Amino acid sequence: MINGDISKIKSNRLISSYIKKELNGKFINDAIQITYNKLDKDLEKIYKIFEKLNIQPVAENNANVEIMRINDEKEKFVTFSKKAKQIRNNNCDVEDFESFIGVVSKTLIGRQLYPLQLLSAYHLAFSQNACNFSVPGTGKTSVIYGAYAYLNSLSKESRKYVNKIVVIGPLSSFAPWENEYKECFNKKINSKRLTGIDLKEKKFFLETDTDIELILISYQGIINCKESMIKYLKRNRVMVILDEAHKIKNTDNGIIANTVLSLAFYANSRAVLTGTPLPNGYEDLYNLFKFIWPEKEVLGFHSYQLKDMTKQKLDNRIEKLIDNISPYYMRIKKTDLENMPEPIEIEPVMVKMDTIQRHIYDSLESKTVEEYLKNGKSSVLKRLRSAKLIRLMQVASNPGLLIKPIREEFIEYNSEYDFDITSMGLVNEITNYANNNIPNKFIETENIVRDIIKKSQKVIIWCTFVDNIKGLSKYLKDVGIENKVLYGGIPVNNGADEIEGSRENIISDFHKVDSEFSVIIANPHAVGESISLHKVCHNAIYFERSFNATHFLQSRDRIHRYGLNKNDEIKYYYLITEGSIDEIIHKKLWEKKQRMEEIIEKYPIPLFDNANDDFGDEEIRMLVKKYVERTSKY
Repeated sequence: MINGDISKIKSNRLISSYIKKELNGKFINDAIQITYNKLDKDLEKIYKIFEKLNIQPVAENNANVEIMRINDEKEKFVTFSKKAKQIRNNNCDVEDFESFIGVVSKTLIGRQLYPLQLLSAYHLAFSQNACNFSVPGTGKTSVIYGAYAYLNSLSKESRKYVNKIVVIGPLSSFAPWENEYKECFNKKINSKRLTGIDLKEKKFFLETDTDIELILISYQGIINCKESMIKYLKRNRVMVILDEAHKIKNTDNGIIANTVLSLAFYANSRAVLTGTPLPNGYEDLYNLFKFIWPEKEVLGFHSYQLKDMTKQKLDNRIEKLIDNISPYYMRIKKTDLENMPEPIEIEPVMVKMDTIQRHIYDSLESKTVEEYLKNGKSSVLKRLRSAKLIRLMQVASNPGLLIKPIREEFIEYNSEYDFDITSMGLVNEITNYANNNIPNKFIETENIVRDIIKKSQKVIIWCTFVDNIKGLSKYLKDVGIENKVLYGGIPVNNGADEIEGSRENIISDFHKVDSEFSVIIANPHAVGESISLHKVCHNAIYFERSFNATHFLQSRDRIHRYGLNKNDEIKYYYLITEGSIDEIIHKKLWEKKQRMEEIIEKYPIPLFDNANDDFGDEEIRMLVKKYVERTSKY
């Protein structure tokens, strides 16, 4: 209750409206009654109003005690934040840091953390709650286990003590978390995957005491068992990890984000892991730090202000934002790693189209360019972005991929594909090609693969289209090259039952010295993140690519990661169909790659802006330009 001369407050319509709407306040005669939600935050807002109106408040005894407690907590958090920032800047208490290293070294008997990993783990152990924005391939999982090892070694009476981990992440991250634990601690972890089981079983497990140390659950999977997870967190001393945490960036009341954020209050320790904290803008930071410190406003800005900063690239508030969050996150870049080998970029293999493929491609390209020039981008750009450029990408690799949209268009009368081929002659040409021809890219891929496996080496082949993964796999098997495939349709083990041919089994078999296959064909969209192949595979072939730079960089990191030797040769091979959209994709991806890597190295929190967009106006203009250049020669 606020009593006294409140005339200044009542006369200010904006502030009086704010008190009513934001603070649930009621004006009763010469007093203001406020039903508070969170006392410390509401008091802070009230005092800001007093300061703005130059009002000197006098607190009564009971209120004064509460205000003193709140101010004391604020001072403690300021002191804590200063120390966390000192640790981040490698200005540690030497004795305490050495003690931490001693505990971690004795516990992580299978893994020796490098200096920056130790510093990051120490920062998390001290803070209990922190973000790790290190780039892919720098060992974020090992950092978490380092911090966990220390917190788990503390007395059970310590408020920092934890003895269980919950990882919320993509399905592809489950096996790496289990495998990394075994490599770090030299023992298998007792884990449970809460996927592939019915809701009743999931809830029963969470509401029953078990000796399970690690729980793995997906972002989608957490939605329908939130209350059961909260009960689990209340009963146990749990470190909650958000892996690939950019998936909760939605600040517009997204169900996944809201569900995950509601768990934060009940975790003993919280960690956020993502190498791309700002895929869209500064607003993407909002939920990440809200999860880390749900009762603190560490950002210092509202989400709408962060969105405004994204639009205003030179906004002077950005520097303040970065400074505000600096105590609460760590980040390791690739250039911070010692003894990382420089990857070898093999000169792209220019693949010539055969006569039939050339005619099919030219026919579709001319129609696409003609429609664009005739109608202008306003009416056809959306369609070009979805169907037409994808068709050109498919034909550049394998015209047989058009059989499916032809069937949809002509047999099932489904216009979803917007295939728009009016020439039955061209349809017959595509059909005959699919039945009788082997794409030249298949043959060139075979040649590269044979050279690699002759040296007793392994290789991963990246494809954009699933039907090309299947077709290339069959072709290689037909010519005697055993291989396995990884894409969205390949199942993930749920932990209860071992699924034959699962992603985990394929990756595990690939790592074996006596593996029956040395080739994996994969889709970067499905498995471009969370898997590590660098210990056994140093070659990657890009059969085809899209304009998406994020998928490209993530796929490269599967074989170029911390743990390599300085003398290891990491090789990237590229197949580019001559005189096709492949050339534009290669050029644009390389430009985006260089720009993104420059941003990663230059800025403390990299904002990629549109560097990873699939395609837009510029790409279409390049397509038109290339088409004109090529056809003008005829």
